[in-house]
Amino acid sequence: PVRDYLSKLPTVWLLRNRRRPDWGDQVMPDAYDIGESAAKYLLNRGHKSLAFLNLDKGFWPFQVMAHSFEVTALEAGATYIKHEQVRSETQGYWPTHTRESVASLVKKFVSEKHRPTGLMVADDMQIAMIQPALQEAGVEIGPGKTELISCNNEKPYLLILNPRPAVVDIRVEAIGRRGVEQLLWRLEHPNVPERLITAI
Repeated sequence: PVRDYLSKLPTVWLLRNRRRPDWGDQVMPDAYDIGESAAKYLLNRGHKSLAFLNLDKGFWPFQVMAHSFEVTALEAGATYIKHEQVRSETQGYWPTHTRESVASLVKKFVSEKHRPTGLMVADDMQIAMIQPALQEAGVEIGPGKTELISCNNEKPYLLILNPRPAVVDIRVEAIGRRGVEQLLWRLEHPNVPERLITAI
């Protein structure tokens, strides 16, 4: 009953929801552009072999991101691999990742015969765990070595990392602002049947 009631109200969902909303408009990061931007950054840094690392396999925005990262890498003539783990635990909405899942992902990566040097990690929460684990496994990180890039620009996760990885900023302020604008528009146009989805 609550869901039926809410679905009749003007609604704008923000960010990349873990489950796609069934009603209302949406303002979210452009996952395809994020993957492409990350790949171009690493390619421009001279990396010829790229990898996508993800502890949350199955989360659809990460799948879109990984796809565009892969396509951009392959179109540029680089090699590409992907290592993912199924999300290990969930407490309510938020994912959590165990040390075991991080260790398993890193073990797969370091066992690669031709180990990539340009790595994209799916988000900042993950890179805060994956980068130290890579360093503990003997992977040298920094310019001219293995370089990492992640997504979101969540500074509390990045502050602990040395060296600091590159990051794709998803512009949460712009997403919030655009969400308010869309909600005001929807209040003025309640009878427009189409759902409008905006990617920032």
